[in-house]
Amino acid sequence: MKGKIKNLNNENKKINCKKIYKDIELMHAVESYLKTECYESYEKNNLKKAFEIAKHDDSIRLEIMNIIDEFLFEDNNQKNMF
Repeated sequence: MKGKIKNLNNENKKINCKKIYKDIELMHAVESYLKTECYESYEKNNLKKAFEIAKHDDSIRLEIMNIIDEFLFEDNNQKNMF
């Protein structure tokens, strides 16, 4: 039984690592977009530092991912309201 639990823990760690990697990829894409399309706002709000911290801090990364989710699905949520 211990072997099965250990394997499950290893699988969960692999899945978690993949999710973190995907989150960071998405954050990088959003950051790149903001740099090119909204540079003044990007600089004014010190987003470079926020994105850099988020790569290493789970709670900040979660907050940024929640903001990205809200932004991406905002139109979809508004359509569902009508």
